Amino acid sequence: MPIIEHNDIKRMLLQHRAISEGSLLLVAHAAKLADLSEHETSPEAKAKAKLLLDVITPIAKSYPAERGFFANALAVQVHGGYGYTSEYLPEAWLRDQKLNTLHEGTTGIQSIDLVGRKLAMGGGNGARAFFEEVAAIISRAETTGAFGEDVARLGRATRTAQDTVMQTLTRGLEQGADAMLLHSADMLELLSTLFVAARWLDAMTVAHQGKKKGDPDGFYAAKILTGRYFIRAELPRVDTLAAECARTDLEILEMPAEAW
Repeated sequence: MPIIEHNDIKRMLLQHRAISEGSLLLVAHAAKLADLSEHETSPEAKAKAKLLLDVITPIAKSYPAERGFFANALAVQVHGGYGYTSEYLPEAWLRDQKLNTLHEGTTGIQSIDLVGRKLAMGGGNGARAFFEEVAAIISRAETTGAFGEDVARLGRATRTAQDTVMQTLTRGLEQGADAMLLHSADMLELLSTLFVAARWLDAMTVAHQGKKKGDPDGFYAAKILTGRYFIRAELPRVDTLAAECARTDLEILEMPAEAW
């Protein structure tokens, strides 16, 4: 039987698709914002696009790199033992993909940029711009009446993320930069997951409109199913990451230097 008939193969391929296409949605939106920040006719619209671009740039640099490496690992896994031989491209892609977490600045540096600069800049204007974008996507999806459960899931995750960002920025004001940045990598992953889920919900909204005009090859249906998978299987990681960002019993700080 073809390997696509195995449920675990279907799971890996769908997770791979949700991550890789979600990464494309993210990077395409960043490119759009780059154009708008240069060519919008209104100074206010230009400034708004530039602000949001600044915030999501570390996300666009790190999410496709980190989760893309994981997706490449799934591509190797799908092929079984043959996937780890040089005759198959996924093995080369896996090695090549690792570079992407390094050469634009390591993921840790991107996380420091996001938490230490972008979210807090302008007295919190960066964070507000980020969450206003997510809220606008949720509002557009609500008008379709088709994605009630997914809208609710993204809404709950957004509120969790907002609370976590506020706690982190407050910790920075009260305890200093080290306390604020200790969980910066977790915060980057949290907001990346949330924003890619939002981009998927926006794609589902567009696909819903397209599907009403006809979908003979199942293109729009596949987009909706893939987006729904991301929201229901990947988005729940926000809760775990938020809990980690809130932790104060920190082994990282307590480990003596000689123990390393």
